[in-house]
Amino acid sequence: MIEGFNSTNDPEYLFVLSELDVHWMNHKRREIIPTLVDGLKLDDEHSGLHDNLVVAMSGIQADFKKQNKYKLIDFYYRFIDEHPNSLIARRILIENLISNYRFTEAEVQIDYALPLAKDKSFYLLIHIGEIKYMSGNHDEAFSIWNDIIQKFPDDFRCVFAIADLYASFALYDRAIDLYKKSFELQAAPRKIDSLQSLVQIYEIEKDFGNALNITHLILKVYEEDYNLIDGEEVQIYRDDKLRFESLQL
Repeated sequence: MIEGFNSTNDPEYLFVLSELDVHWMNHKRREIIPTLVDGLKLDDEHSGLHDNLVVAMSGIQADFKKQNKYKLIDFYYRFIDEHPNSLIARRILIENLISNYRFTEAEVQIDYALPLAKDKSFYLLIHIGEIKYMSGNHDEAFSIWNDIIQKFPDDFRCVFAIADLYASFALYDRAIDLYKKSFELQAAPRKIDSLQSLVQIYEIEKDFGNALNITHLILKVYEEDYNLIDGEEVQIYRDDKLRFESLQL
């Protein structure tokens, strides 16, 4: 793989390598969870085991030093200095600034990035609503998000992005409607991100019947749009199907 990169200078080789490393890292995190759970059965107040379980399951840790994204933010500030037209980089910077409640800085970056975004401006405009919502101005946020959908009614990416925000604020009824709309707007081959999010919401709500229905739909998309009926990804949803069926009994 490295030889391929050295001979072509194609960053796709580095992406594939990084994907393998990330896959291995996530596998190791999943692998350690049963050990941590066994330890907590023996000592339910063991702070170290709890901390590591939170990390392994990608949870939120209360300590400021563990929530603070300043290193990533600093990296992307330097990155956009060198690559000022990279919309993806600026979006990542904005998202992490907002995550750390650095709203004023995020607004500066939104203003700078809007001329770069063109037909993807909704990716930035939704964050104006996000900042309003996180600042307690909920009605203003809803108005902004509704206006964006009116402006981009047929763009599944836009509808999905706003559904994601609703879901992140536990506004599940609103999120469900938009996730469904986002999926319906797509042509084949369809992405399943909106369906995956729907399954998670239905699991949160203990609505295992709808979780099962959406899982059936995911398997149908794999088969019809990607001609996939076997493999690791497909098996995950087959296992989920069996789990949801058992939870309905």
